[in-house]
Amino acid sequence: MIDTHLHAWERSRSTYAWMEPESPLARDVPGDEAVAASRAAGFDTQVLVQSDDTVGDTEHLLEVAARHPSVLGVVAWVPLARADRARELLDRWSEGDGVVVGVRSLVHVDPDPALLEAPGTAETLGVLAARGLPLDVPDAWPHHVDQVQRIAGTDGLTVVLDHLGKPPRTRRTGTRGRGRCTRSPPRRAPSPRCRGSTTPGARSPAMRSPSCGTRRSRRSDRTV
Repeated sequence: MIDTHLHAWERSRSTYAWMEPESPLARDVPGDEAVAASRAAGFDTQVLVQSDDTVGDTEHLLEVAARHPSVLGVVAWVPLARADRARELLDRWSEGDGVVVGVRSLVHVDPDPALLEAPGTAETLGVLAARGLPLDVPDAWPHHVDQVQRIAGTDGLTVVLDHLGKPPRTRRTGTRGRGRCTRSPPRRAPSPRCRGSTTPGARSPAMRSPSCGTRRSRRSDRTV
């Protein structure tokens, strides 16, 4: 079984500005610890996913991957709006074993809310498509759902909605609402996939019910 969304970070390698000082997450999570925890949970192999939009964070994950044969690959960060720089980084990281298996950017906290459609991003998406690298989009709800629908039309590009798009919690249950537009692939976009990683309420009866958009779209070619 593959753990398709595993994080590890060391605060000496990047800023992690999203990390609140009082949060339980405000500590180093060494790669060795993360991989060991994943294996203890029953996963045979792992995919490490970036946690900060910096070269330092990605290169830390690549170092972890080099130490652990069970790590199948790294979902890296590249600057989406700077295609030349993105290409340069991907070329550098593809040397050797080429463990970069996808790209992600923290668009939900980026200063540019239109980053996915910013000038230059379209060229980068073409680069990803040509290399067979999916684009992960975290926390798409609510600001990036429409953008995801549009960029998913990029020829050959696969878009992965992390955390099922992270739709809002319902007041009644405290779990994630149906958010069907984020759990099911957008109708006009043939390529998006959904990843249910760290989705609060994912085990609730509401999420397992036949009417839940996640359950209806839970196909091997649509979910990770």
